[in-house]
Amino acid sequence: YTQVAEDGNTLIDVKTNIANIGIYIFAASGFGVLENLADFYHGNLVFDLRVVDYAGSTSAFEVLVNCGGRCRNVPSYIIGRPDAGSWATYRIPIKTLVDNGVDITRVSEGLFLRLTGPSQPGLNVQMNNIRWEALAP
Repeated sequence: YTQVAEDGNTLIDVKTNIANIGIYIFAASGFGVLENLADFYHGNLVFDLRVVDYAGSTSAFEVLVNCGGRCRNVPSYIIGRPDAGSWATYRIPIKTLVDNGVDITRVSEGLFLRLTGPSQPGLNVQMNNIRWEALAP
């Protein structure tokens, strides 16, 4: 990935060079560290996504949150197939992820984005404003 400046913001720009790869955003402490994010239970995982080039893929995107080896099956949240070239903001309720097996007391990857089907080298996505929002119950 690279960081790209656009309109005063710094974006994450990911261009794949191999097929069938996902995009991992690790918890604040970094790779291999488990974070307790229980305070976010009533909140949302929020991010902006722009697909620059689907590289021929017709698949939709899904989001996962990994919790070390203790999740049942890591559930995914399908966000669909955004129009190429346009920004879209996504808000995924953390409670929904927890109800489907994510242990938010042991988060290893706070956001994992991938296509639901095969992808080819050249997939290019940009992300911005990635965060876990805490909301009052």
